[in-house]
Amino acid sequence: DFDTNLFVKSNDGFPCAFKLENPSYNDFQSKMEAPIFLSGLMTDWPALQKWKHPSFWSKVAGHRFFPVEIGSSYLNPEWSQDIIQLSQYFKRYVSGDQTWEIAYIAQHNWTHQIPCLLEDFEIPDLCDVFLGENKEKVLAHIWFGMTHTLSPLHFDNYNNIFCQVVGSK
Repeated sequence: DFDTNLFVKSNDGFPCAFKLENPSYNDFQSKMEAPIFLSGLMTDWPALQKWKHPSFWSKVAGHRFFPVEIGSSYLNPEWSQDIIQLSQYFKRYVSGDQTWEIAYIAQHNWTHQIPCLLEDFEIPDLCDVFLGENKEKVLAHIWFGMTHTLSPLHFDNYNNIFCQVVGSK
């Protein structure tokens, strides 16, 4: 017997990930062999308020260029990539001009390009499990998607903690 509240369930009702609220270092480390759904780690991040407003992004990065992945899956023959200004990304894909086409900015180190973003979040202390005291080795990538951008539960080839700031996954 196990407490079903400790698991996130897949669409077919089977447990697929541990669910931990603000876990201790030891609780987190003991569950690392499987996907973990964490909550309570980002409640005081300024990003939670600032990043949900398109005007914020226009101000800090509207003029900057980003790699955009276009299409629902990189396995699809119609999938493509482009490099466009963030203001154009908003106009084409977020504001409603072409809402039928899925496009997202993925696997891009925004904090390297826009260092002021580092003021809006903290690297969770749980990253110490992977890095010890070497937090400067953390890759802080930001994914920027639109409605209907999907990514199934998967394993990456490196340890990471995904933090959802706006929207849902």
